[in-house]
Amino acid sequence: MKTKNRELKIIFMVTGALFALFLVYPTVRLLLKSILSENGMTMEFYHSVLTQKGFLKALGNSFLIAGVSALLTTGLAFFLAYTIHYTNINAKFKEGIEKAAVLPMFLPTLTYGFAIIYSFGKQGLLTKLFGRQLFDIYGFNGLLIGYIIYTLPVSFLLIHNTMGYIDKKFMIVSRIMGDNRVSTFMMTIFRPLAGTLMASFIQSFFLCFTDFGIPASVGGKFEVIASVLYSQMLGSVPDFHKGSVVAVMMLLPSIVSIALLRYLEKYNVRYQKISVMELPKNRGRDWLCGIGSGLIILGVLSIFAVIFIVPFVQDWPYQTGFSMEHFRAVFQDAGLMGVYKNSLYVALLTAVFGTLAAYGSALITAQEGTLIVNTEQMEAENLDMPKSIKDLANPEYKGKIAVTDITSSSTAWLLIQGLISEYGEEEAKEILTDIYANAGDHLEESGSGPLKLVRAGEVAIGFGLRQQAVADKEKGLPVDYIDPEEGNFTLTESVAVVNKSEEKNAKAMEMAECIIKNGREELLKSYPIPLYEGESVPETEKSGNPKTFPEKLTVDLLKKHQELSESCKK
Repeated sequence: MKTKNRELKIIFMVTGALFALFLVYPTVRLLLKSILSENGMTMEFYHSVLTQKGFLKALGNSFLIAGVSALLTTGLAFFLAYTIHYTNINAKFKEGIEKAAVLPMFLPTLTYGFAIIYSFGKQGLLTKLFGRQLFDIYGFNGLLIGYIIYTLPVSFLLIHNTMGYIDKKFMIVSRIMGDNRVSTFMMTIFRPLAGTLMASFIQSFFLCFTDFGIPASVGGKFEVIASVLYSQMLGSVPDFHKGSVVAVMMLLPSIVSIALLRYLEKYNVRYQKISVMELPKNRGRDWLCGIGSGLIILGVLSIFAVIFIVPFVQDWPYQTGFSMEHFRAVFQDAGLMGVYKNSLYVALLTAVFGTLAAYGSALITAQEGTLIVNTEQMEAENLDMPKSIKDLANPEYKGKIAVTDITSSSTAWLLIQGLISEYGEEEAKEILTDIYANAGDHLEESGSGPLKLVRAGEVAIGFGLRQQAVADKEKGLPVDYIDPEEGNFTLTESVAVVNKSEEKNAKAMEMAECIIKNGREELLKSYPIPLYEGESVPETEKSGNPKTFPEKLTVDLLKKHQELSESCKK
């Protein structure tokens, strides 16, 4: 007994230490970050976030879409689990339902967004099969589909496992006692599942509430709180104090959820034993549940079908011939596993050590902005080629363009620099307001978002990085670029040294110098913009209208231009 108690104490100590290290400590740091400034304790960060334009609307949107998605997901998961446990359909079919229901669990949520675009988008697989776009995928509709697919596996597993422990003989007892079918269902199936159904709803709700991958792909103008958190923490100007406030606000609903789950514990049912019984025959029930479950699974799998088709196609949706080139390119990439390991390593260090201050930096890459067009879409929709950024404000391009939000990505700064430099701030605001109105749902979080939408044929025109558009054109994609009349403005990126001891700083700066001297030649192939004396690039790689913003590019200037951008959103 003493040995057993000692083992239990050790287990609890280890478990407690892990919780303290990976849950309590980060949460406490988060709370402190939200209330502590350089001058001491303050509630200014909370006031700033809560009064920030659009925050409460984004919070309300998150509750709405997460609640609706969780409710529908729980209903669908219950239907699938009921089909497996309470019908006499074919055993193989039941096994297929069980496996297919958990399939989406193995894919990242960003994949869901792109699967929806390539299935239901303007050039999507299902759109082509039906001959028209079935519905608008950006905003509430796209998020609802993505969240249901995302949370269905977890919800299904919870309900499916619990149903396996329900004693079905109580159904017979209920009928003998004179209960009708509805009462029997409520007392012998729904009642024992009440706690699990609520747990399923809560789990699904929080998965939707906190996810960023799906909104990043198909969120459109339906802003959610996860997008706000991304903008605060990882946007073009990170603000960890305000980001911590947003994170705390996202944690608050969990308190209510824990209280609800504790309350629902009293409804848990425990059976002395689980009886095995043959279910009564009911062909109507079996056909209804079988067809319904089949349609649910078909709906899920049809969205992911494009993922298994596109890798074998030359260039979806433009060159649909069979090809294994994508597989060869991946397996021949010697650096792929290195990149994967580096990603895990950096993610681990970031989670453990948090934010580190920069000691010094040196310019390593530069990026230029340009107009990007899908030549096939331009021709199909009979659109005039834009010549300037200002042209994107023309009414003929409404719903046809994609640009980036400067709060999330500095790529948008290249566009705003061009407008302000050429037309001044007041006229630039008018133009940018019309551009945002034309973009509609396609005001993207990611700098590469507009180019991806141009590639997919979702929009005809985008504004993005010039070197990426050049690379796409060289690959033979129906993508072209236009150097705008306002100019190709440039942003530089740097390699930074983490602030350590003086001895380590000196060594680190030597490493940074080594990277600059020996890495620039290779980097120029991907970022063909000379930064240092003696560097050159082929004439074909040079932008047609290079320009420099008249003011020094600083964080304060970026914040000023972010405010200008926010004032242009309707």
